[in-house]
Amino acid sequence: LSPEAPVPVLEVKKESKNLGGAANVANNLISLKAKVFLCGVVGDDLEGKHFISALKTRGIDASGVL
Repeated sequence: LSPEAPVPVLEVKKESKNLGGAANVANNLISLKAKVFLCGVVGDDLEGKHFISALKTRGIDASGVL
């Protein structure tokens, strides 16, 4: 427990990121051999780059993601 407040102090041992929302639906449709085009806006940061990379890795057309 933290000495400043009665809350547990945790150590992160593993972190994973998965597609959610519309990207998860797109991923499910790709697995059914559907042609998928995703559009939207993401930040120009590491998270945005990871998201677009995850889409492309799964075969999802990310050309509409800005």
